Amino acid sequence: MAFPCILMPFYPNSGLFYCSCKIQDLSKLSNTSEEAKHVRNFKTINVTSREMSKTPKVLVVDDDFDCRTMVKTILESSGYEAIDAESGPKALDILESQTVDLIVLDIMMPEMTGYEVVVRLKEKTETQNIPVVMLTAKGDPEDLITGYKDYGVDYYITKPFTTRQLLAGIKLILSGEDEEEDFLSQ
Repeated sequence: MAFPCILMPFYPNSGLFYCSCKIQDLSKLSNTSEEAKHVRNFKTINVTSREMSKTPKVLVVDDDFDCRTMVKTILESSGYEAIDAESGPKALDILESQTVDLIVLDIMMPEMTGYEVVVRLKEKTETQNIPVVMLTAKGDPEDLITGYKDYGVDYYITKPFTTRQLLAGIKLILSGEDEEEDFLSQ
């Protein structure tokens, strides 16, 4: 089974993407509109060939609405259940009532940084083992080391990123290393 996902180039011919949240209903998109000039052909992303016993649930936490929506759309079109939060405190509130399999978390957010969210997650028995994928513009080597060594995050992706990077990282964390090569060869 495949789910459609619309991707638009972040930079021409770069393989990086951007999703414009202005496009709410594709049936209303005229061929002459500014958005239509940037839309590429529909692409389908196939759900992995192995049947999952349950749909993994991912919490996407980012203060940037466009990025949050883009990540959520990519995940949902790839067979994941995705929920989102616009801040660290909101994410922690969601985790009081819902269980997730993985968290995609930005670092630079108002109210509470992604690092502070990770510290709070590690303090509670119910959330301390939830894998965390940092998705952030902080791409200096020191930032990566801080995320892995000081906060124990499971994976680190810098913005801008590709759909393949995001899905490969999530698949790696949720499924284990033995399936990474299988996934990347698709």
